[in-house]
Amino acid sequence: MGHGAILLTWAVLLTACAPACSSGPGAWSPSQMQGTGPGSDGGASSTFDAGPLWDGAVTNASCKPAGSVWENASPPASNYANTTTGITSVVVRPDNPAVVIVGADSKGIFRSTDCGATWALASTGRNADLMASGRPWSMALDPRAPDVMYTVEGYGAGGLFKTTNGGMDWDQVLPDDILNAFSYKGQIDSVNIDPSDHTHLLVESHGSNGATGVCATQTCLAESKDEGATWTLISIPTAWGENSGVVMLSRTTWLYCSLFGGLFRTTDEGMSWKPVSMPSGAQTSCNVYNPYLYQDSSGSYYMPSLQGGVLKSAPQDSSTWSFIPNSPKGTTLLPTSTNLVVSNQFQLGYSIAPQSNAGSWTNLPTPVGPSSDHGGIYLAYDSLHHILYSANFAGGLWQIGAD
Repeated sequence: MGHGAILLTWAVLLTACAPACSSGPGAWSPSQMQGTGPGSDGGASSTFDAGPLWDGAVTNASCKPAGSVWENASPPASNYANTTTGITSVVVRPDNPAVVIVGADSKGIFRSTDCGATWALASTGRNADLMASGRPWSMALDPRAPDVMYTVEGYGAGGLFKTTNGGMDWDQVLPDDILNAFSYKGQIDSVNIDPSDHTHLLVESHGSNGATGVCATQTCLAESKDEGATWTLISIPTAWGENSGVVMLSRTTWLYCSLFGGLFRTTDEGMSWKPVSMPSGAQTSCNVYNPYLYQDSSGSYYMPSLQGGVLKSAPQDSSTWSFIPNSPKGTTLLPTSTNLVVSNQFQLGYSIAPQSNAGSWTNLPTPVGPSSDHGGIYLAYDSLHHILYSANFAGGLWQIGAD
């Protein structure tokens, strides 16, 4: 297809929600995914995972090939066009990429086993009513155990919800002290999984209104080191900002990115924070509700910005940033095997550039259907079937074939 080839690797699969698995020639193995690299500045190790930590075989389920133009793949029962935020999240299972899972405003969690051709409501078991109470705008899949996922219900039931059976049953895992400290008893912006440890989780309070204690004036996080069994409250000495998120670069080095409040950094696992000096006009995003930053082979990180274009850090230094000339504005950035893709949740459109020349950007096709202000808030990719997914709020879920 034109406008540059899109071949997203497993590094993008956050992508991240099974019949018998393939184990013969061509099956994925962990040796293909892990290696030695620059690591995260301030991290405890010089090794990094090139992608999710799934180390089993990968099911090669049959799917209808996606076309060269965007197609609407929204779950029919999601009623996406008639809700405030429609489709707010999408992940693809690393063990069986034909399985796609989305969160739908006020309707629950939907699951497809054939790359979005057909859908069924997944959240039909325990706490099904809570899972249809709000907007599941952040979703994270455990790369070691893909049946385990975490999500939130924005403006609905408070807390962090966890499933261990692929999305059927859900349980709220935050304790009362965290719920009571957070905005309106547990409203959450995002959930993030440590790229080096799948048991290590962070969640951020969605604002200070209705919060108590330090969370009424500062940005609050909760950290778990045991898959959500126990939690510790952490505060960042700055007021909360809309469209913010916290991303773990390593166990100890985290960034708090806010479109309207700047960038803050910790290198001691949240014990202390320092503001990071940014180029004039930068409005930083760590992929908003799906916190993630791409790191290249030199150790530089790439961060989308709502103004000024894409930001790039100095090698192995997440405290020094500069704009990439002639790069697009956006709120989400994900790598392909050879390219970088940027989308903007506030404006429909997609841009692509080679990783080898991140100053040379072109436009990808745009879906015909969503309104101009329903841009891609969530991107996910199935590299086995070469399908790119984009969640576009009330514009629905879209897919396009991507080589």
